[in-house]
Amino acid sequence: PMSDDVHKRFSLLKRHQRLTREEFSAHYRDVHGPLASGLAGFRRYTYRYVQNHVLAAPGAAGDPPFDGVTETFQMPRRDLTRGFFQTPDYAAARRDEEVLFDLSRTASVLGRERVPVDGPEAACKCMVLLATEVGPGDLPAAAVGAVRDALPRIRRWVDNALLTASAGALGGTARPFPYDRIAELWFDDAAELDRACRDPRLSALLGQRADPAPPPLVLEVQAITVFAEPRPPFLDEP
Repeated sequence: PMSDDVHKRFSLLKRHQRLTREEFSAHYRDVHGPLASGLAGFRRYTYRYVQNHVLAAPGAAGDPPFDGVTETFQMPRRDLTRGFFQTPDYAAARRDEEVLFDLSRTASVLGRERVPVDGPEAACKCMVLLATEVGPGDLPAAAVGAVRDALPRIRRWVDNALLTASAGALGGTARPFPYDRIAELWFDDAAELDRACRDPRLSALLGQRADPAPPPLVLEVQAITVFAEPRPPFLDEP
């Protein structure tokens, strides 16, 4: 059924092994972004497109598990499971995906956003992937208050409840995904962001459940908005 909720598709991306992180980021930004945003099939289902280029995974050794996270804000419609992947235009994007990504290590999943801290998108951003016990509804007021008390300088917080049944590889092939929430947090400066990301309380405050759940994944990112249009009325589709 249709609703007024904001839904996004998250694509969690790992670079092809032949690319350095710098080469990946340049291609993702300068080639893949313009290619996708220029396709009519992509624009039919997306009204805002954000690339998150992963800078670091605080506390983790070696390469981050993902090098980029795409957010496509979905046109409101009855069936969110059908979209760009089912259009003929996706073939052009797929050819570039095969050059840019390690497709065996990518994932795509729909999410529904809520905004517990409704401030501006500030200069510094992190994304926290969580396995939680919060459930699909709104966050409890006590949980929101605890985060604001612990992180008094947070400027914006977007909580995304993932629709885990929609998880799959790029292109729509079903594939399990170990997380059920993505928190997006913005801060004014890098020192405050780093302090928050390294705070051992952060994941628990955001709802991460204890073992044997997969551990939380914290990613410091640079967000690039490729295009943004006003949220439209419902797409007239059967």
